[in-house]
Formats: sequence, structure tokens, C-alpha cells
Amino acid sequence: MSLAPSSPVKGSSSPAKSPLSSPKHKLTLPELSRARNGLRSALVKSLEAALNRLDIIWTDIGLGEEQKCSRTKVVFEHMQTMLDDMANEEENCRTKLRNSFQEHLEDYAKYCAEMKVDMISVDDSRTLLEKEEMLRGKCGELAKEKHARLKTLKALIAEEGQLCTSLCRDKTLPDDTNGPCPSLQQLDVWKETVDTLAKEQKRRLKDLVDTRRRLESLWNELETGPSDKFEEELVSTSVNKLQLTDTTQSRADQLCIDCDKRLAERHQVADGLRARLCPLWDRLKVEEVERAEFLAQHQDCRQSALQSLRDEVLRLEEIRRLNISSFVLSVRQELNLLWDQCQFGEQQRQNFWPAFSDEYSEALLEQHEEELERLKVYASENNSIYLLVERRDKLWHRLQEILNNANNPDRLSNRGGRLLKEEKMRKQLSKELPKVERELQLVIQEWEVSHGQPFLINDARYLDSIENQWDSQEQKKEAEKVKRQQEKKAKADQEAKFGSRGVTPLKRKCAATSAAGPTAGAGANKRKLAPAASAPLGRKPLGVSNHVTATSMSNFKMAASRTPVKSGLAPPVYGMGASGRENAAGAGMDGTYVCSGLTSNQRTTRA
Repeated sequence: MSLAPSSPVKGSSSPAKSPLSSPKHKLTLPELSRARNGLRSALVKSLEAALNRLDIIWTDIGLGEEQKCSRTKVVFEHMQTMLDDMANEEENCRTKLRNSFQEHLEDYAKYCAEMKVDMISVDDSRTLLEKEEMLRGKCGELAKEKHARLKTLKALIAEEGQLCTSLCRDKTLPDDTNGPCPSLQQLDVWKETVDTLAKEQKRRLKDLVDTRRRLESLWNELETGPSDKFEEELVSTSVNKLQLTDTTQSRADQLCIDCDKRLAERHQVADGLRARLCPLWDRLKVEEVERAEFLAQHQDCRQSALQSLRDEVLRLEEIRRLNISSFVLSVRQELNLLWDQCQFGEQQRQNFWPAFSDEYSEALLEQHEEELERLKVYASENNSIYLLVERRDKLWHRLQEILNNANNPDRLSNRGGRLLKEEKMRKQLSKELPKVERELQLVIQEWEVSHGQPFLINDARYLDSIENQWDSQEQKKEAEKVKRQQEKKAKADQEAKFGSRGVTPLKRKCAATSAAGPTAGAGANKRKLAPAASAPLGRKPLGVSNHVTATSMSNFKMAASRTPVKSGLAPPVYGMGASGRENAAGAGMDGTYVCSGLTSNQRTTRA
């Protein structure tokens, strides 16, 4: 039975207005209590008014007291029944509310235990309705949270399954989403696991894609393709369907390594063929344009390019075979140029006997080409020595020119500062020539020790040739000195026997000019130039004999290693002794000293 107020009966006066109807503001507890008491009083008055009205009606009908009492009893029973029903209905509502509260309390405890959430205690001071409403709200929130967690878990399980299938790994997440709800910590751990798998898949996928591209490029360059099922799947299957396992990656890497080796071998073969082409082109005088065009068309190492290179080599070798004699003569011309460059003597040239053979063949041409390459390397390695040799020879020739001009009477005319230029040249030679010879001695000795043989120029050991030149120079000077002494003695004997003759005016003029000039003759006061800035030159290199024989060269390294070379001391050079060579660069052929700066003892000795 509803607790809503009944509609008023027709003809009756309108009931009193309820104190709770249309409140303008929220009532306080005392106000609500007074209102409820007022309702009770109004209910009693309304019941009395209804009974009075029924009594009037019954009287007008003509009912007796017994009938009125009976009908009043019916009204009482009806009112009693209606109130009992209303009370029972409210009792049922309270029971349901209690049962709902208990159910929600149990569900709340279950959610908290399952989801690892702290349980909030219920305040006993609250009413049953407030407690039930609070628990119902909490259970709703936890139910939504559980649903979200399970949904996240389901997505993680699906993603992990896909990643594990791609990576061929075992799953770690639970397969059943109907189990207990995972905690937030478990979800975080599983998310991290799935993220790690995703990164690993991305890395492996990138590596495998790069490897596949590299492999396809190598196959294209090698003009080949997949040879088994794995290779076909590797290049034809979609990258998203490939199994990104360590085995797959390692096999793909090994394929690339094998292809790289094959490609390197082909490059080596191609380089070798191109290296064979260059000398053939040089021999056949092929134009540079034709060479560049052929090489541009065969830059890679494909099988077709290698075959074209082989065919070209065979074609050129056949042409060379048909023209073998002209090629041999061409190589001999180059050999002669290198022999001249290295200053080889006749014996050194004859050591390569094929150069003098008239039986032309492929073997003879190969011997010539090998000798040509050897000489090119020899000339390149010893280029610094040959430059020093060339410099020393030039200085020596200049010295000989000055010495030869010393006896020329025309030089005394001193036209154009000729004597001053000669004086400057003598000073320069006195410094440079000993310096270059010392440097040559050190370099050639080091070369001879490392090679175990003498360094030859024109079939002779160059160090011995230098010494022989100085010896010849000294002997020539001594011979001229003896000749002058003999002529002087013969003249003195003639004057003693026949008497001296007068000097003609022309001879007196020449003698006066000679005496007044910057340089005097053999009997006049002589000008001396400054001596060489270097130390006096020695006779022979220390520890090195004049001639290197087959027996002495075996001990050459031991002897050269004992050669003392001290810092600040000039090593002895070849040729004259200390007394003979120190002024050789400035001595005239007639004994006239052309180097100034000699000491008083030297001047006395020379005089």
C-alpha cells in the first residue's frame, strides 16, 4: 500500500494543508519533528471528521445504532488492515536494504582483496541507507577498475602473443582473462615485458630488412639469386611474416659474408685483369680515349664484365704474340733509358743477358718485362742517392773547370769581374763539395750494409771512384809540380851556362800586370782564399777498403758497423790526405793557391 496521500472525497471539505508541502527552504530537525507531529494530529482530526461524516450519512439513511456500530467496525478493520500492510511493506524495504548492504559489503571486501586495494571502514554513525549507498558506489568504482584492468591485460596478452610468435619465444603472460584481476604492479611489469619484446622485434626487423636489402644488392652485383628455400623465403616473404629469430638473422648474415667474399674474389680477379690490360695497352699504343671507354663499360665485377675483360686480355696478348719482336725491342729501349738513368756500366748491362738475345719469344718478353719492373723499383728506391751523385758530379766538374782555367792567362784581364766571380765560386765549392761527399758516404755505406753489395756507378764502386778522382787530382798536381821544378832547374842551368837574357818590353808589361793583378804567378806573392768550412777531408772512408771483393764483402757489415760516426765530427771523405785535400778545391794546376784564408804555417809550407 502506498504512503502517498489519498485524493479528497467529493463533497468533503479540502483537507488541511500539510506542513511539509512546498517548503521554501530546507527544514531543520526540530522543524521536521514538529511537522511530523502536526501530521499525526491532522490525521486524527481527518479520521474523526470522516467518522462524523459517515455517522451523518448513516443517520440520514436511517441506519440503527447496531448497523452504525457494525459499519464503524468495518471502517476500523479496513484502516487497521491498510496500516498493517503499509508497515509490512516498509519492513520488507528495510530487510532488502539490510541484505543489499551486506551483499555490497561482501563484494567490496572481495574487490579490495582481488585488486590489492585497501579497504575503507564503514562509519557506524551513518544510517543504513547512507552506508548501503556508499558501499554500492565503491563497488561500482571497483567494478569499473577491474574491467579496465582486464581489458588492458587482454590487450597485453594479444600483443605478447603476436610478438612471441614473430620472435619464436614462449609467452609469459596468463592466457585466461577470466582469472583474478591483476594488480597495478603486475600490469606495469607485463607492460614493460611487452615493450621490451616490441623493441627487440623492431630492432631485429630493421636488421633483417637491412640484411635482405644488402643481400639483394650483392646478388644483383653477382648476377645470381636465391639457391634454396630459406633464401627464397627471405627475399619473397613479407617482413611482417618473417620469423625474427637469432637463427634467421645469423643465416642471413652468413649469406652476406659469403657473397662479400665472392664479390671480393671477383674484384680481385677484375683488378688483376685490368692490371694486365694496362701494360698491353701501353705496348700496343692504344689511345687513352679507347681505354677510358672500355673501362667505363666494365667498371663492375659482374660475370659478363669479367668475361669481357678476359676476352680483351686474350685478344691483346694474341696481338702481342704476333708482334713479339717489336715489343721486345720497345722494352729494350726502356731498359736502356733506365740503365742510363742509373748509370749502369757495360758489365752491369751485360749481366742481363736476355737483352742481347735474338731469339724472340714470349719467355724472352716476360724476362724483359720483369727486368723492366725490377729496374723501375730500383731506380725509384735509390732516387735520392742518384740525385746526390748527380749533384756531386756537377760540383766536381765545376771544380775541374776552375782548376783548368787557373793556367789561362786571359783570366788576368779581369773583364766583367771575372776574377771576383771565380773567387765566389771557389768559396762555394769549398763548402758544398765536402758536404755532399760526406752525405754520399753515409748514405751509400748504409745502402751497402743493408744490401750486402757495393753501390756501383759505371761498373765501379762509387766510393772508390770518388777516392780515385781525388788521387788522380793529387797525382796530376804533383806531376805538374815536378815538371815546373824540372823546367826551373833547366832554366837555371841554362842561365848559369849561357847567362840571363833581357826581358822584352812586352814580357815586362805582362809581368808587371801579373804582379799588380789580384792573382800572381808561381814566383809572386799568392792570394789565398778562406779554407773550406768543413773539417779536413780524409783519405779513405773509415772501415771500408778501396776495393770490395767477394771475400771482403762477407765482412762488410761488420766492418761498417765499427765505423765511428760522432756528432759534430765530419767523417773523412775519399781522395787526398789531410795535408793534400784541404786546399785542393782552390789550388791551381800550376801550384798557384786560389783559396784564401790559409794559416801562416800553410803559407810557409806552400811557399
